[in-house]
Amino acid sequence: MNSPLVSVCLITYNHKEFIEKAIDSVLMQKVNFDWELVIADDYSTDGTREIIAEYKNRYPNFIKLILQEKNVGPTPNWLKLIKTPNCKYIAYLDGDDYWKDPYKIQKQVEFLEGNEEFSMCFTNSTIVDQNENIIKSSRVDEKNKKNTNQADILQGFVPPTNTVLYRNKYLQEIVACFPEITNGDYYVSVNMANYGPIGYLDSITAAYRIHPAGSWSNRDDDSRRIQYVKTLLSLRGKVQKQNEQFLENQIIANLNAVNELNKTDKFLDNNYWTPQTAMLRAIRDTVVQIDGDPKAALSIDKNPDLEKILLRKWPEINMTVTSWPEYDAQNLNQFKNDTFDIVFSSQILEHIPKPWIAAKEMVRVLKKGGIGIHTSCAYNPRKGYPSYKDYYRFLPDGLAELFEDVDIWIKDGWGSKQALIYNLAVNDGNGALGGRRFVEAMALENDINYPWHTWVIFQKK
Repeated sequence: MNSPLVSVCLITYNHKEFIEKAIDSVLMQKVNFDWELVIADDYSTDGTREIIAEYKNRYPNFIKLILQEKNVGPTPNWLKLIKTPNCKYIAYLDGDDYWKDPYKIQKQVEFLEGNEEFSMCFTNSTIVDQNENIIKSSRVDEKNKKNTNQADILQGFVPPTNTVLYRNKYLQEIVACFPEITNGDYYVSVNMANYGPIGYLDSITAAYRIHPAGSWSNRDDDSRRIQYVKTLLSLRGKVQKQNEQFLENQIIANLNAVNELNKTDKFLDNNYWTPQTAMLRAIRDTVVQIDGDPKAALSIDKNPDLEKILLRKWPEINMTVTSWPEYDAQNLNQFKNDTFDIVFSSQILEHIPKPWIAAKEMVRVLKKGGIGIHTSCAYNPRKGYPSYKDYYRFLPDGLAELFEDVDIWIKDGWGSKQALIYNLAVNDGNGALGGRRFVEAMALENDINYPWHTWVIFQKK
């Protein structure tokens, strides 16, 4: 086989229910040139990998496989996929989407071959549910059914990625220095427009699927906003001069919006207080006042609420997440001294056999002047006292004493006899958590004789 003119790049992760439809929609394409299909699987565990291996056996010369040896995440898997082909054009497809027009690739190649000034081209797409029922008949609004430029994209229109054909030489320049962002389709489209206009062919050629396991479509609005700001910030210095001020205005407006989310979040659960409400509010109130521009943060295990508080304040911060057993908080040997601007954990220390050793490690990897934010559960009504019944260490004073060579900014806690009894006595539908939700009146009665959650915030000397 000659070097392919087109490489179809298909990315997949746990798409067993949809992957055959996606691959078959590629195989039905009718073209008059050499081409290939490259599939990158991010260590699927639901049977997807077995299905693509079967297709590879049936089409050994047409299909290439990239099989990740562990789950690396969508962006690293996508970058590996996009950097693999040696071709003139790249088409892209998610493993849960599919193409509808058998001449999609042929028509787009003919357009780009005849219009050298265009950097890429796109078509229209429908939106379907998991059973292929049409949710929306068109992803491209009437005003955007035209050739597109960078200003159009910056104002909010992104060509449907599963309909695009890219000039690969430009795409490779873009992905060579790809930032840590989630919504890469927007970033790529803005940058492709630097190389030339983006062509539109008025035809429905693909279907974008929305389903419960979808990644981007199921993010909450808060997460989407944070990721959008992060992407906007990564575009500084990479847009055409006439679009620089518009980009800057967008950055300022969206930064203000996510900062406002931080200030106004009540940290409630369906309008009810939880044991963490007071703690998260106190941490947020401190974080929003911190000056500086931290670049790297380390999360000891996954801490969604603390991560959100930090990302709302600093959307560009690079978040490294550690999880047991790959990482041991008592021996963070994977990280050098003075690596992170922020190190944080929530409800972790009380489960660690030697929390004083873990605390020493958390300070070691923190830069001088860096911030530590750590919470613990001094007493859990469902689980009892902390591991090894080391009760004192997880009260505010004891928690603060775990950390050496730091200036303690805040050491505090929250507890309520009423809420504790309610938790033990009432099942509000949260299973083992019992009465996790309660009214504000209980939460406002902070009783130090019934400590529940404690927290400490400090700065490394």
